Amino acid sequence: NPYHKLLYGRGYIGVGPYEQTINRKSTREYDMWRRMFDRCYSGKQPAYDDCEVCEEWWNFQNFAKWYREHYYEIPGQNMQVDKDWLRVGNRIYCPENCCIVPQIINTCLLTHTKHNESNIPNGVSITTSNRYKARCSVEGKRKDLGTYSTIEEAFNVYKEFKIEYIRNLAEKYKDYLPENLYQAMLN
Repeated sequence: NPYHKLLYGRGYIGVGPYEQTINRKSTREYDMWRRMFDRCYSGKQPAYDDCEVCEEWWNFQNFAKWYREHYYEIPGQNMQVDKDWLRVGNRIYCPENCCIVPQIINTCLLTHTKHNESNIPNGVSITTSNRYKARCSVEGKRKDLGTYSTIEEAFNVYKEFKIEYIRNLAEKYKDYLPENLYQAMLN
């Protein structure tokens, strides 16, 4: 039954031209669709606990059509579906809010600082001498940005560095990126 909800009681294959597999290998759009459901509904990624997939995309055929229409490639980059770049803080995977981005750009929005009761912002950590270290991930490698007397100083250095890093990535990949993603990165 193509309408059997096989993914977390929601996702189903539907009827249409898009296949889950070709020659027993998952298609790129099926892998992306399944991973999107896993992030939202498996319970294995707490950052996605309050995220959801829109009802339109429960039907794999609808998602695959959108994916094919928006897919592009950048040499040397893995492409991913993202829900955050076009609408900051968005929690819903849907056609209006999502775009396809290279992994290097998608990981710009990741934060690795664990939230704790001392309310230390992203990009800042406390040193053993009770000072504040600013650091940022650049292409998967940690870059130290200095040590400061206050949280505010450290966070401002981190924020300014991160803004400039994102703008530089936008310029580097400008010839490949859809205009809406390029503009979102500049803003």
